[in-house]
Amino acid sequence: MSDQPPGAIEAIRQASGRPGRFAAWLVLVLALSGPCLSSFQNAVVAPLASSIAARFGGGNHGALIAQLAMVVPAAGVFVGGPLTSWLIGRFGYRPVIIGNALMLAAAGTAGAWVDGMIPFLGTRVIVGLSAVALYSALVALTGLLFHGVTLARMVSYQSGLAALLGMTLTLVSGPIASHFGWRASFFIYLATALYALIAALAWLPPAAGKKAKGEGGGSLRPLMPTVLMSVAAFTAIYLVTVQGSLLMSANGIGDPAVQSVVIALSALSNAVTATACSWIETHLLKRMLFPAALALLGAGAEVMGAIPALWGAVLGSLVIGAGSGLTVAWLIRVIVERAPPGARERAAGLIAPSFYVAQFANPVVMHPLHIAFGIQTAFILVGGLLLGGAALAAARIRR
Repeated sequence: MSDQPPGAIEAIRQASGRPGRFAAWLVLVLALSGPCLSSFQNAVVAPLASSIAARFGGGNHGALIAQLAMVVPAAGVFVGGPLTSWLIGRFGYRPVIIGNALMLAAAGTAGAWVDGMIPFLGTRVIVGLSAVALYSALVALTGLLFHGVTLARMVSYQSGLAALLGMTLTLVSGPIASHFGWRASFFIYLATALYALIAALAWLPPAAGKKAKGEGGGSLRPLMPTVLMSVAAFTAIYLVTVQGSLLMSANGIGDPAVQSVVIALSALSNAVTATACSWIETHLLKRMLFPAALALLGAGAEVMGAIPALWGAVLGSLVIGAGSGLTVAWLIRVIVERAPPGARERAAGLIAPSFYVAQFANPVVMHPLHIAFGIQTAFILVGGLLLGGAALAAARIRR
């Protein structure tokens, strides 16, 4: 008998005990596309900020509403992530996936016709809640069905697809708004209803918590250091998307079109390394993958901070993106893999909130450094901290 790990389809068929390949392929589509839900929260809206601001009166008030449209989904994230595990345990995967997919499609497209400020922002909160619930359910499903090398490959492919989709949605939403009006871009959310259709046709397993109920499900307390480490690492991956435009403007690279290309390059290298993460870990870096990822993040920050020319921004963005892809793919897999079998839904529910805590933490860390030393020096200092963290992590692994 071969000692090779089973492929994704074979792993699903073994878990289900059913021979149908079509049902297994549907489950694979759901599992692979789970992290893509994070892209639907803001990637569609990001190119519409100026149009949303103008719709709500322009000036500081309009700008505030436009920014809130991208921030308030986080309110739903902090509720939806932890709530998902309870919903799955009570109702199972299928109702949770179908219900949240339909809710996301409805709330997302509501932006096409809702006028008032409060109703509009309310739809954005629901987008965050339903997207993270769907995301968490599908990540938990991945952890339930796949193990070992197969799980590592799946998480790598998931992270790569999510990065590519985020870049694609941003590039598509803008032209749709230019040709058909900014509200037309919200119809992109209709695509999320496909999750409901696929979940209705696919075989889905019972929740891990139900199967392990007699064993208490398992505690997440031993997992907390890894979750906290992920928040710190995720804070660094937002250097380009949150701070890159400010750094390039300070360096005289003020053209928004040029800035958007530089930022998109980070997403591209993110997708490449995330997709290849399992192969890189197995064949090249092995136990040193996480220190190497931190080193890439640190080196990219050093390059962007120290070299004011456009080529420095391009190179730094690519390197930070490469480190981000490895960091996210590795940490998501570790969190899901290390969680007790009966607690994987709860573990998955912690991943999306970790991203959003990190997104808020990035300006909290960077802004004081920016004010005190300038943004270029802030990048250099944070890069030095990341390189130091990489060296410490590598030394600890070598012990």
